[in-house]
Amino acid sequence: MVIPQDASIPASRAIQTHYDYVQLLQLVEEKGKALYGPQYAIHDTDRAPVAKLITYFTADEAVAPQEGIQLHKGLLLCGPVGCGKSSLMNIFRSLINEAYSYGIVSCRNLVTRFSESGYGIIHRYSCLPGTAALAWNCYCFDDLGLEPKGQFYQNGCNVMAEILFNRYEAFVHRNIVTHLTTNLGPAELEETYGNRLRSRLREMLNLVTFDEHSPDKRR
Repeated sequence: MVIPQDASIPASRAIQTHYDYVQLLQLVEEKGKALYGPQYAIHDTDRAPVAKLITYFTADEAVAPQEGIQLHKGLLLCGPVGCGKSSLMNIFRSLINEAYSYGIVSCRNLVTRFSESGYGIIHRYSCLPGTAALAWNCYCFDDLGLEPKGQFYQNGCNVMAEILFNRYEAFVHRNIVTHLTTNLGPAELEETYGNRLRSRLREMLNLVTFDEHSPDKRR
């Protein structure tokens, strides 16, 4: 992130770090206001998950173990509708160094494109060797679980499951990182995509959950 690296962490944290999390929370909120309007705010119920995101995107090795963050993995943001998951991923994308940036793509839009164009969409976003280059290798797939089943010339396909299975292989063999946002909880993800994929998501993603009572920011 493009942030100061010589400030101390709040006294509430009992470990040493170069980052001032109070200042960084303010920075995230200010960027949110710039992108989404003066009404944007980080509510008290959201401070803990936002702090985890700060730890991740600053690659704060001192705090990461305490926060349960493994820096080589991607992120899985889970929370209720409107809690601000997608907005935060867009905010952090605008703050981090370009070398670590990522694209954001709607799962629903991806399935629509599959239904129009076919299996090449799966291959491209899977980052399979030999496929056409994309702007990023790292992607945040937004609103996982809301997409319909793909249909291409009478052939049904769970598009996102196929992409995520392939990206798991890319993570294991090529260190390619994936981020996800979803309104579904872990059990609902398993029901929708199966235990095999859920197991792989645990291996490749850090789970960051928002409180079920987090207010809907869209109201």
